[in-house]
Amino acid sequence: MPVPQILVVVPERIVALDIQHMLGSRGYTGISFAYSGEEARMKAVEARPDAIIMDITLRDSLDGLKTGSDLQKELNVPVIYLSSIPRQLVRDKPAGNSGTIREFVYKPFSEDDIRSALERALKNRGFPQSTDG
Repeated sequence: MPVPQILVVVPERIVALDIQHMLGSRGYTGISFAYSGEEARMKAVEARPDAIIMDITLRDSLDGLKTGSDLQKELNVPVIYLSSIPRQLVRDKPAGNSGTIREFVYKPFSEDDIRSALERALKNRGFPQSTDG
């Protein structure tokens, strides 16, 4: 069975390690990291991940929502956005021209929040749901 490749884009390494632990405990091993929008663009174009988990707040000049939206359009990859912004404010942001449904996980998130969102995204890419945990 192919291992899904997941790119995690967050500005803090401790959050990246936390997500890696959460996903690793569910059997996801194909995880790579980026810590800025520019690094995410380079890694995504090179590696062609099956899903991207993207914090909407990044530390460089690239916004997480814009970077994720661009990668969705360019690579046809699902993006799961991590946000600490109140739900009603994020939902009011335009979805863009792609018509792609956005998946949001709100901070503080749990292992189940991340796993559920990732499994929905990967199911649409033809990966079976995890049977772990």
